[in-house]
Amino acid sequence: MILEGVVVIMHLGVGIVGLLLSRIDLLEHRLPNCGTGSLAVGLGILAVVAGDSGRVQSALLAGAVSAGVFALAAALPPHALGWGDVKLQGGLGFYLGFLDSRLVLVQCAMAIIVGGVVALIGILRKSHGARDPIAFGPSLVAGGALAVIAGKYGEII
Repeated sequence: MILEGVVVIMHLGVGIVGLLLSRIDLLEHRLPNCGTGSLAVGLGILAVVAGDSGRVQSALLAGAVSAGVFALAAALPPHALGWGDVKLQGGLGFYLGFLDSRLVLVQCAMAIIVGGVVALIGILRKSHGARDPIAFGPSLVAGGALAVIAGKYGEII
């Protein structure tokens, strides 16, 4: 019973904070530490409250691995991601790893697809060029939402 309540609170928290961070990223092209850090800490506390050590271990591993892969993308040329994206992915990876570690792969794939579609639309509308940066935080959050929906209803994983 506690686990279901914790999962609902996690969904709400990720949804609300994800929307706020997405808005900031769209307006300012940055993801502030206070938002990404608060999300990660809040999710960690909720995971511990749920009392399932197996899920917490899976969440830690998923968050660390996905953030590590994103950190490589941020560190290596052409520096395709910002460090705020890396920190946001760490929290989202933890959240999705707590639900089902397979969701992290779906989220990453969906984030890349959503980001690509957004970039393509921007290029076609001539609102930005092919080399102009785009806010990737909203794509990460959208990818997470799509992964949860796919995992819950699509049974694709």
